[in-house]
Amino acid sequence: GMSYNLLQVVNDKIYFSGYDDAGPGIFETDGTTTGTHSIFRTQLSNSDSRLQNLIAFRGSLFFTFASSQTRADQFWRVDVATAQGTFLADLNRLSRFAVAENKLFFSYSNGVYDQLG
Repeated sequence: GMSYNLLQVVNDKIYFSGYDDAGPGIFETDGTTTGTHSIFRTQLSNSDSRLQNLIAFRGSLFFTFASSQTRADQFWRVDVATAQGTFLADLNRLSRFAVAENKLFFSYSNGVYDQLG
């Protein structure tokens, strides 16, 4: 079965973080079962993995990833056109993503906001 959350739209396609029999990943869907498939999984995905905080920004998806194999929340970017993932940083308690004025804002352990833009 499939579970999902954190729906985002990029270039008129729907993306979400979800879990299937292979574990957590980023999925693309056209709204049908046959049109739903995984576009990205980290190499560290396993049964205790958490993929959270999915947000769309400038044609890419940004999210956090953590598992028993990681020391901190990992900050990732996936280019939806190529389905290529890029690890950006290890940050403690990365959360609270927001897009404003064409910039991506986020917070991490000390509550300081940073931005990509």
